[in-house]
Amino acid sequence: MPIDKKDVELVAQELQNRFNEFKEKNDKRIEAIEAQKGKLSENVETLNAKLSELDALKSSLEE
Repeated sequence: MPIDKKDVELVAQELQNRFNEFKEKNDKRIEAIEAQKGKLSENVETLNAKLSELDALKSSLEE
């Protein structure tokens, strides 16, 4: 059975459609991860500032 050019084009189009769907979902997932990463960075900075304050208080108590 010979392979028809239309069959190849249909398969290629279906692959392209599925890839585009995957890419769209993956891009959204990456954006969500980046947003969460930004929030975590802010939390780490806040915690580091509080740790510095606690270290200063500890030092003053030890004197």
